[in-house]
Amino acid sequence: MSESGRIQSWAALPLELISGVIFFGHGMQKLADPARFGSVVLVPLHVPAFMSYLVTAGEFGGALLLLTGVLVRLGALGQSLVMIGAISMVHWPNGLLAQNGFQFPLMLLGVAIALLILGPDPVSIDRNVGLFSWTHEQRGFGRTKSAVIFGNIWVRATGAVLIGFGIMFPLFRLSLGIPSGPIALAFCVLIGLISVASGAGIASDRTWAYGPAFAISRLYLGGSVLLLFFFQYAVRGVIAFVVSFAILIAIGSAKFEDER
Repeated sequence: MSESGRIQSWAALPLELISGVIFFGHGMQKLADPARFGSVVLVPLHVPAFMSYLVTAGEFGGALLLLTGVLVRLGALGQSLVMIGAISMVHWPNGLLAQNGFQFPLMLLGVAIALLILGPDPVSIDRNVGLFSWTHEQRGFGRTKSAVIFGNIWVRATGAVLIGFGIMFPLFRLSLGIPSGPIALAFCVLIGLISVASGAGIASDRTWAYGPAFAISRLYLGGSVLLLFFFQYAVRGVIAFVVSFAILIAIGSAKFEDER
């Protein structure tokens, strides 16, 4: 990829995060009772009620894909289909700017189409974790597939930060807008364990730690946007965003050497 192309690819990041948090909110509403959404909204439009589950998957599932930077084009495709359906079957008769008009879904459709064209951003899991990278050249900010060495002191420092995040995440989950309950607790403990393990791997210069450390850091980045906009914890969200973005940049800049 040329230098200008790499710069332009950063345009996908704000589109993924902002569109992701919007669809997350709408998807959460439907996820609470998709059957009711189907009976109240879709059936009067002569759409089979079971389509509510596909709409929910397109919105909520697509939001998770965009926020985490996993299979970004697939998430954008699902959201574009949902918006085409919303415009054509619900909002079109109201016009562009009238109440309940189609200006908002049209804008989200434009974002989804842009992501289909741009693809994932440079700090997406798609581009940086081998399991999801479609070509070797995508891995590690465009470098060839190779052995990663966490030699830089700043890269090593991210390991300590990830360990701290992993310890604090389950303990302070309620302050982060995560609901109480055993399932939420188990999820937070799992994320914490992965964070601690990958952070320890980076601190001790273990090659295997690159993938899980990058993936968990991207999860923190997506979560920080939810914290900022969905849960409306502005200060916490901004701090979490800055720190997690810095971790992603540091891990992505780790030194790679060709495997021979």
